[in-house]
Amino acid sequence: WFLAFTPANVTAVHDIAERVHRAASGTLAALPFDSEAELLAFIKADNRSAENVLAAMVFENRFTRADDPLPEKVTYSLRFKYSPRNAPLDEQSQLNPNRDNDWITIFLFPLFQLPGPRERHMKDGGTPGYYREGFLATQRFIDEAITAAAAERLGSAAPRTAVEVQRFPYPPYRDDIFILAIQTQLPLLLMLSFVYTALNIVRTLVHEKESKLKEYMKMMCLSNWLHWTAWFLKFFIFFLISVFYMTVLFCVKIVGERGAVLNFSDPTLVFVFILAFSVSTISFCFMISVFFSQ
Repeated sequence: WFLAFTPANVTAVHDIAERVHRAASGTLAALPFDSEAELLAFIKADNRSAENVLAAMVFENRFTRADDPLPEKVTYSLRFKYSPRNAPLDEQSQLNPNRDNDWITIFLFPLFQLPGPRERHMKDGGTPGYYREGFLATQRFIDEAITAAAAERLGSAAPRTAVEVQRFPYPPYRDDIFILAIQTQLPLLLMLSFVYTALNIVRTLVHEKESKLKEYMKMMCLSNWLHWTAWFLKFFIFFLISVFYMTVLFCVKIVGERGAVLNFSDPTLVFVFILAFSVSTISFCFMISVFFSQ
């Protein structure tokens, strides 16, 4: 493999590349480029040599002369191939929503999140493959080379360091995949269950206006607000019965510990939430009925 680096006309940068070559036991040869633009042109040329470039080390510090030393604060970028080379076969499939086809730097979290820590069965962190693609190893070689060069310039011995990787602790969680199913499907099914009733409310109110029953009631000195209140109470009672049975079906544990649909939701809260949705549905249907007369 090759480690491309730029700028190649700076002795200190060239020395870092050679130190990385020795630290990697000769498996990571240095490939110099005068500028980052020249490096990109070489990669875009789509030749066989470009396929052997593991990564590019681009120093972002400004160097005015070829013999300039490295500054105290060294800034560099590691540029790897866009698509991973060692991704598992199951993560290369187009059917996998979390397929490993790039470094996924535009997301902070996976597209589809599961309960618990991310990639819990992968000791190296899983996707994206910073370990299996050689990113962490290359970064360590470069950092140790920069540290050794700085120590030599100061006349001291380079510190001996060891790098260990440990998974970040994760708080307790419940391994319930069913949550992923209901968090998207339950709202949709709940809305569809109210569709017929909502259509029936609008149809009933419009039919009343079409048959002039409301005018007859006004002739009998029935006030307008009392008329709307009567309709609201009628539909509210219908919804109240439905919401009660829905809450029972959602919250009562029928079989085993996980028999309920909503295991950890308070039944009172579920009842009030669905009932509030029912009230908003009735109010919306009342508003829609105003725009129609037949």
